[in-house]
Amino acid sequence: MKNINKVKGDHSEYVYVSNSIIKELETINMLGDWDGSLEDIFRDIKMNYKIARDISIRLYNLNGMFTNTINYLAGLYTYDHFIYPNFKANLDDTSSNFKKLYFDSAKLLDKMNVKETFLQVMLTVLVEGMGFYYEVSSPNKENFKKLPYDFCKITYSEGGVCRYAVNLSMIHKGNINRFPKEIKKAWVAYIEDPTNKPSWYQVSNKGVAFTTDDTVSNGLPYFTFLVDTLDRYEKAKERSDRKDDLDILKLVHQKIPVDPKTMKPAIPPKMAEVFHEATKSNLPSSVAITTNPLDINSISFDKTNVGDNDIIERATKELWNNSGLSNQLFNNTNNSAEALRKNVIVNQILLKRFLNSFTIYLNTKLVSKKFSVSFLPITEMNRKESLELATKSLGFGGSRLLALAAQGLTPLQSIHMLELEQNVLSIDDIMIPKDTSYTLSPDSGRPLNEDIDVADSESREDAKNRGDE
Repeated sequence: MKNINKVKGDHSEYVYVSNSIIKELETINMLGDWDGSLEDIFRDIKMNYKIARDISIRLYNLNGMFTNTINYLAGLYTYDHFIYPNFKANLDDTSSNFKKLYFDSAKLLDKMNVKETFLQVMLTVLVEGMGFYYEVSSPNKENFKKLPYDFCKITYSEGGVCRYAVNLSMIHKGNINRFPKEIKKAWVAYIEDPTNKPSWYQVSNKGVAFTTDDTVSNGLPYFTFLVDTLDRYEKAKERSDRKDDLDILKLVHQKIPVDPKTMKPAIPPKMAEVFHEATKSNLPSSVAITTNPLDINSISFDKTNVGDNDIIERATKELWNNSGLSNQLFNNTNNSAEALRKNVIVNQILLKRFLNSFTIYLNTKLVSKKFSVSFLPITEMNRKESLELATKSLGFGGSRLLALAAQGLTPLQSIHMLELEQNVLSIDDIMIPKDTSYTLSPDSGRPLNEDIDVADSESREDAKNRGDE
C-alpha cells in the first residue's frame, strides 16, 4: 500500500485532462428541483396546489412546448363581442334614454378593453390555475390590478362570479404597495390589533377571481396533469443530448516519455504542463486532450441514437395526446387538414366554459340591466368563415352589428362607425352605385322574348331561321 501511495504521489502531478465537451450539469431538466418527489406531489395534488402552480409558471417560462401550447389556447378565441337587449328591455321604448343606456354600456366595455384584458386573464388562469383581480377605475379606463395568488383564496361564488379574501397576516411594509387602498386600509386596522380581528379579509365586490375550478378555493393550473409527461420528455431529451456530446468526442493522448530503467517520467512536471497547454490551445473545442505516461485504448462513442430518439418521439406523442392538442398546430406532419380542423373545434369546446365565466362577470358590470353582452364563438382559425356567414345574412335581414362584431369591431366602434357614415358624412349620398345593365332604364339592354314575339322555349337563332327577325 505504501508503494502504491508513493507511485501515486510521484505521478499525480503529470496527469492533465482537458475536456470541453463534458459540460457541468446545468438546469436542463426543468423539473430538477422536484425530481424524485413528483409522485408525492401528485398523490395529493390539491393540497400541493402551490407547488403545482410554481412548476407550471416555471415551465411556462422555460419550456417551449408548454409555452406555445398555453399561448395558443389563450389566444385561440378573438374575444369579439356584442351587446343585445335582454328580456328586461322594452323594445317599444324609442326614447333617447334607451339609446343612451346602450351607448353607456358600449363605452364601459370599451374602457375595459375587453379583448386584451380577458386574453391576459385567460393566460393567467391557464398557467396559474386562477387569477385574483381588483377593479381600478379612471376617467378613461377600467383596469384590473392583479394581486399575488399566494395571499388570496376564493371564498364564495355569487351568481357565477367568484369572490375572494386576502390573508392580512402575510402583508408587511415591504409588499403593502402591491395592494389597492381597500386592502391597505384593512391591513392598517389589522396590525393595530391583530388578536381581535380575523387574518382573512373578505374583499368587496370590486374584487373578482377567475379559476379553472370554481368548486374549490384554489384551482389547479390547466395542464397540471402534463407535468409528469413533461418530466419524462425532458429526461429523454437530456439523455439524448448527452449521447450526442459523446458521439462527437475525440480524445488526443499526449504520452509522457518514461525512463525504462527507473520507470520515472523523462521530463519534469512543469515542462509536461507546458506541452499540454500548448497542444490544448491548438485543438478545436470538440477535441479533448490528456497528458500522462500511461497507454490508453481507443474507445468509440459513436453508437446509434435510434433508441434515444424513439424514447423522445414516444414522449412527444404522449405529451400531445395528453394535452388534447394536435401536434400539427406547431409542426408539419402527415395528418389531414380535416383532422386539424376538428381538433381546433375540440379546443374551442374545452375553453368555452372560460368565456362563459367572463360573460357572466361582464354582465354584472353593464350600466343597464336591460342589456347583456355576449362573446361570439370566433377563433383565429374560423374568422373568415364566420365573417362570410355574417355578411351573407345581411341579404335576408341579418344584423349589421353582428356583422361588424365579426369583423373585429367593438360595440362602441360599430355604433360610432354607423353614426359617422350615415348621420355625419351621409356616405350613402356620396357613394352612389355606378349604373350597370341592371340599373339602367327598361328600354335599354337586351329585349325580352315576349317583345319580339319569340316563345320562351324557342331560341333567338330559331326565330331568325324562321324569318321572324
